[in-house]
Amino acid sequence: MRRLNSLGQFGLPAIVLAIGSLATSAMAAAPASPNGVYIVEMSAPPVVENTSTKPADGQKIDPNSLAVINYMNQLRASQDAALASVGASDKIHSYGYVFNGVAAKMTPQQAEKLSKMPGVLSVRPDEMNQLDTSTTPAFLGLSGAGGFWNSTGAKGENIIIGVIDGGITPGHPSFAGAGFGAPPPKWKGGCTLAPSWGAADCNNKLIGARFYNAGFGGNAGILGLFPYEFTSTRDYDGHGTHTASTSGGNENIPIPPTSKWAPFGFAPISGMAPRARVAAYKVCWGIGGTPNAGCATSDSVAAIDQAVADGVDVINYSISGTTTDFQNPVEAAFRRAATAGVFVAASAGNSGPTTQTVAHPSPWITTVAAATHDRALTGTLTLGNGTVHTGASAAVAAVPPGTPMILSSDAIRPGRTLNDANLCFSSRDTGGNALDPAKVAGKIVVCDRGTTDRVNKSFAVQEAGGVGMVLINPTANSVNPDFHSVPTVHLPNTVRTAIRTYVGSPVPTGTGAISKGGASSGNPAPFIAGFSSRGPSNAASFNILKPDVAAPGQDIMAGLAPPGN
Repeated sequence: MRRLNSLGQFGLPAIVLAIGSLATSAMAAAPASPNGVYIVEMSAPPVVENTSTKPADGQKIDPNSLAVINYMNQLRASQDAALASVGASDKIHSYGYVFNGVAAKMTPQQAEKLSKMPGVLSVRPDEMNQLDTSTTPAFLGLSGAGGFWNSTGAKGENIIIGVIDGGITPGHPSFAGAGFGAPPPKWKGGCTLAPSWGAADCNNKLIGARFYNAGFGGNAGILGLFPYEFTSTRDYDGHGTHTASTSGGNENIPIPPTSKWAPFGFAPISGMAPRARVAAYKVCWGIGGTPNAGCATSDSVAAIDQAVADGVDVINYSISGTTTDFQNPVEAAFRRAATAGVFVAASAGNSGPTTQTVAHPSPWITTVAAATHDRALTGTLTLGNGTVHTGASAAVAAVPPGTPMILSSDAIRPGRTLNDANLCFSSRDTGGNALDPAKVAGKIVVCDRGTTDRVNKSFAVQEAGGVGMVLINPTANSVNPDFHSVPTVHLPNTVRTAIRTYVGSPVPTGTGAISKGGASSGNPAPFIAGFSSRGPSNAASFNILKPDVAAPGQDIMAGLAPPGN
């Protein structure tokens, strides 16, 4: 196993030098890749670090310059020669701007052989990662007469935010181009046309759109796994639209009357940098939390590489990642992006509340934890014995008093396990719905949080004929007012025993009522959301404190997919 020669050439702090000496790059024995793809990093510097092509301080890469074009051709020729030396020819990505390397399909034996070749720095199997606001501008002191926007005039004018995520919804008012001039000259990117993305879907606000799915086998592989997906930059899951509108969505966008948020009477929403331009890079596919859905590292590196060449100023990366490896291809690409003057913000992850679970531990990345704010959506569960429990709820309808209740663990579908029923697995989850319709129909079902998406649990209740859900945390964690398939209230672990004892009592069967959700403000804030990954140090190095900052990240109001939400 070989080490990197040095990190000192990049001018990084001494602590990073110590980190670099601990990290290894080549594999003693190549593990199998989940998709047969391996990411190869070459030892020659990429464009942003090569003496003749790196940008001057304060400048962007010019991907159209003759020097950059010629150097990129040299890098590709060296990459192709390395692949050919081990008989690997199925290349899916070639990188060169911030990461000199290639992603290609090969056998573990070919990968191991290639890792020992001169000029090869590392060979790693591809990985599949997962996708990890009306009052927020005021809460952060941005809006208002004395707020940052008005006192400084800084609203992100001509800043370009590259959002590497699950795509974006064109036509959403958060990305309307009215009032914006032509993109600034530093922008070298473009819009990739596809059957579900036309030239008119980009404008002077949404200036860039690209998609990457080679790690899934291209368009055919995507449609084979997710026949509902758009094989374009268009967002299906909604996560990318949400993150893009949170970071750079237009200012004061009214909530449409057809939106799920409409019943709560919230004020218009704004992005944190409303005058910024947005470029979307879709690397995540499928509905988050469902089988096979995720984001291939090979595609993410391609998006990072291209975004820096396109001229973005900021990269937003709300995708899970390594907790231990500073030389992971994504981390390495971000290091060179930082060298090129691009600010990188990555989510800390959703593995809280356990300590030392923070992802993206590298010191050149701003790692952001999710915090709460002073607005909440709450609802109540009123038991038949008169006890009232208040929790998180976005329910737009109520469940009347006297509705029978049942523990999901008492409604096991034949052939399923107690654990599957306790967690309320739905048809969206492996193995299918775990609840017995004969026992669930017409009832409020008590489900435990964990393993599967929270919204999948209410879908399981709806599939089985249930009319409401009480979601309870088995351990300390956040409570969240998600949009559920049936009226739902989410409660903390502190009331779990009492509720389960009441509902599970043999006579009489427990009854209850669930109220509509409602908005409230003035709640204690901020504190780290229960789901957010935590430090204070990270699993990669005790010498680096992570996450770097916390920002409102729980129950944020922002754009949804499709438009009108």
